Amino acid sequence: LALYDIQKRNLVRSSYYVFGYLKRWESGKYEIKMLRMAALIAEREKKVDEANRHLDRIMARHKKESSLAELDKARLLSENRRSQGSKKILRRLSGNRSGDAAAMSLYLLGVDATDRGRVDDAVFYYNLFREAYPFAVGLDDLTERLGGMSLDRSDTRAEEITGTFYSVQVG
Repeated sequence: LALYDIQKRNLVRSSYYVFGYLKRWESGKYEIKMLRMAALIAEREKKVDEANRHLDRIMARHKKESSLAELDKARLLSENRRSQGSKKILRRLSGNRSGDAAAMSLYLLGVDATDRGRVDDAVFYYNLFREAYPFAVGLDDLTERLGGMSLDRSDTRAEEITGTFYSVQVG
């Protein structure tokens, strides 16, 4: 019911279910899911600090099962202009061999690179994502984002400072 109400954007009713569960069964079977929903509700209500507290609580109590909470935290940091912390979490998660968060973290790293106009990084994360997860959701979106990027070579500050120019030949 909490998920249904979140989808219907009825945050008052969904928070009633989520916090009712957390109050009654503090260490219950669905604690991680309910804390993630509590973080989502807080995020939708523009309470970023409260959302971070819920996610930190998951990461402190359930270290082995906290990869999705870490992914949520990285997304939250990125949306609030703290991209360095976000990238650090996403890079660590993308190296995991198992778990749900590896594919999503590669997607988010690729999206971040395309939004920043970093063509080399975007292509790198796209290739990692495509090779490791060829049927993942988000691959088409990342492909479209890459297609919309331009190869602007007007940023030559490093070459001007060092006096060294590099080129790559592909045959």
